[in-house]
Amino acid sequence: MSTNCPKCGGIVDDAVVSGIVSLKRSRTPMATGKVSALRAEVCTVCGYAELYAAKPERLFSDYVAEAKSQAKKKGKGKKG
Repeated sequence: MSTNCPKCGGIVDDAVVSGIVSLKRSRTPMATGKVSALRAEVCTVCGYAELYAAKPERLFSDYVAEAKSQAKKKGKGKKG
């Protein structure tokens, strides 16, 4: 990706990360089972690293569907 580090201004590059991230909601005691691989960006000077879900849509697809459903319900309740 080659951007600048927010900590030291050094060059940031992509790095390989072994692992996955799993979504756990605060309103449920268990993880949802939705997972995504991780990707990382690491500063080549100071080592500062940021982790990102490679496919966040896998983690939050039900949130999007739920929001759309709620918007439809609100739209039906309005009178024009």
